[in-house]
Amino acid sequence: MRNEDRARWTKLVADYESADLSQREFAQQRGISLSNLRYWIYRLRKESRPLVTEATERSDQVKSRFLCKSYAA
Repeated sequence: MRNEDRARWTKLVADYESADLSQREFAQQRGISLSNLRYWIYRLRKESRPLVTEATERSDQVKSRFLCKSYAA
């Protein structure tokens, strides 16, 4: 993948997310493939999402300790 392609699609996805249009309408207005738009939305969102954070891990540990204590009583 070329950096120019990525930069172009990053801008297009940002433009789509700020527009008040459906994916189909946005793709038609911009003259791009709906399937490519959907692919890049998915790809860029997936890359920007953190997998697991420390806060989530700690929160899960606290919940499991609480559940274990409540069953032991």
